[in-house]
Amino acid sequence: MPHPGNDQLPASYGQDYATTLLNRWNAALGQYMRQFVPQVFGQAPPEAFVGFTTIGGQTEDTCSAGNSFHEMGYLQTEGGPCSGPGPNPDPNAADNNWGKLASGPTVTSLLGRSASMVAGAWQQAIDDQTAVGLANLQGHAAGVTGLIDPGLASSDPGSTWNAFLAFTGFSAGDSGAATTINRYADQLAGVPEQGRVAALIDAVLADAQSGTLPGPTGGDHGNPAYDVLRTLQKFGAGRALAQQTGGNAAWFDLGFGDSQADAEQAIDDAAYGRTVQTVPTYNAPAATVPGAAPSLATLVGWALIAGVAGATGWYGWRYYQATRSSPAPVRRTSTARRVTARAA
Repeated sequence: MPHPGNDQLPASYGQDYATTLLNRWNAALGQYMRQFVPQVFGQAPPEAFVGFTTIGGQTEDTCSAGNSFHEMGYLQTEGGPCSGPGPNPDPNAADNNWGKLASGPTVTSLLGRSASMVAGAWQQAIDDQTAVGLANLQGHAAGVTGLIDPGLASSDPGSTWNAFLAFTGFSAGDSGAATTINRYADQLAGVPEQGRVAALIDAVLADAQSGTLPGPTGGDHGNPAYDVLRTLQKFGAGRALAQQTGGNAAWFDLGFGDSQADAEQAIDDAAYGRTVQTVPTYNAPAATVPGAAPSLATLVGWALIAGVAGATGWYGWRYYQATRSSPAPVRRTSTARRVTARAA
């Protein structure tokens, strides 16, 4: 379904959420993000992941809006069918990433225990929400990576590219995000990791200018520009927060320099079928900047979700299984969207 309410430039989107996110930063969510993000996403600023929470609220559950499955809390982690409790006590229930991840290595490493599986307890357990939500995003990054050219995999958990894989995999579905990236694999080949988001934007906008951009034009997934826009909006929210906290706002600079606002305007226009007037030139980096080594939680978590199995379920979700017995989280792989007004 089209999402006209998301027709907003990333910078203004970030400003709209600035006060809300600063309040979250100064409360329990910010505390746990500052503690947990470095263990899962290396040197990425925790503000980026608080920015991701523009899609949810502490007690928000999409079942109340008519969704078919629970998406719970600040990070909207999937918790099983609405016909049962959230999270569903059966880790193998459909659409139950919370159940699959609650006792997994990333979550137990972060919390020192399993996350609660008591129905509704997540509403007050901000530490559990944060740990499971970050593990879920880690899983989406790995899920998208398993479907794209191996040369485009992230080698730095703290890079903007790895966060892009995670956020876009959650929003568009792993296969939807991979379809967008694979469409531009030739243009991205050889581009150092810290320049790939900008290179992808450049390639998408070139398609828009030539009239070859696929998918809907009213703002929905399936249009590569919309996939990119939704992640840039979350980045914009994180950047606005980092500017308030004194955090690493430079992490959000994609390589367009003073033309980043023009790039954001162009990608928003392309997402909604408007004419793209100009394609700003990005400053391609000369070499990859090495980031921090992955933490133990990252290494173990990625190892357990590295294998690929077939797609199952009503949404065509793909399950990624490790070669060992620990269960991997389910993946969104179709472009079917939740029914709530605020899309991922």
